[in-house]
Amino acid sequence: MRTDDACMHITIQHRGTIYEIRVPPKATLLDVQQEVHARTDVRPANQKLLVPVASQRIAQALRSGTAGSTTMEELGLRGPLRMTVVGAVDSEVEQIQQNDAQARRLHQPRRLHPSLLKDAKPRNTSQPLPPVFGRCEAHPSTPPSSDVHDQVVRYLERLASDPAILHVCRTHGYQVGVLTELLPHENPDLLGLNENKGQRILLRIRTDAADGMRDYKTTRRVLVHELAHNEISDHPPEFKVLNSQLNREVEAFESDRLRGAHMLTSSPMYDPGDMPTNDEEREERRVRVLRATEARLARLDRDLDAHCGAGRKGP
Repeated sequence: MRTDDACMHITIQHRGTIYEIRVPPKATLLDVQQEVHARTDVRPANQKLLVPVASQRIAQALRSGTAGSTTMEELGLRGPLRMTVVGAVDSEVEQIQQNDAQARRLHQPRRLHPSLLKDAKPRNTSQPLPPVFGRCEAHPSTPPSSDVHDQVVRYLERLASDPAILHVCRTHGYQVGVLTELLPHENPDLLGLNENKGQRILLRIRTDAADGMRDYKTTRRVLVHELAHNEISDHPPEFKVLNSQLNREVEAFESDRLRGAHMLTSSPMYDPGDMPTNDEEREERRVRVLRATEARLARLDRDLDAHCGAGRKGP
């Protein structure tokens, strides 16, 4: 019989609640997942385990189906260990399944006699998904009569209806009560602020000189950063892992949409003369572009960590 001292001590955070578990040193990843399920009610199939030093290795073991045979030691993990769990609890999954089943029943075509179908018009029975964002509001100091009021609201509504943002929010169950703006002079050092885990998110959308709007994709990345604070306050290592994961999900969603887009023309496409002409040159160019992009995004993430509110409470 192993003593408790020989066990691995793991601290788990799920939706702001802390749990403590102990597993044997030779425990498999599946053993840990089952312990997590017992504490958080999140089934292994729905769990995302975020560990700053090994998230990629954990994800690989889960994708390859070897969680039951891969030990924590083989993953390079030893206690004490901190782990953030992202995932819906059983009751939420069951509710979603019930809603899906009800939607399928509602969407089933009715079998009518052909005589009843003459001159009939199709009926739209689809049910809209619940909104992710409650309201989009300009700053209180910007009256509706202002020249920029409508421009600000349209910018915020574009963010609130961005398909990639909605995909991430619905995947992780994030809700935002109010999406509004943070004026440059209010908190010069802040680009974004999350109050009360999504009750209100404020974004710096105007330029420092207040003569226009900031770059949309940069602001969207700030919004992703603030959405991550719905799950984790402040900026511990677990937060950086989650923030990176959310940004990867945004990029993957948009890449999937691009790959699924239809070609609208059969005409030859423009081919610039300075593009690589063989596989080796193309791969070398791809690596250079990738490294430059990763360096730029890393600089942006560091800037966001220093200039975004960490789940602060409102006044």
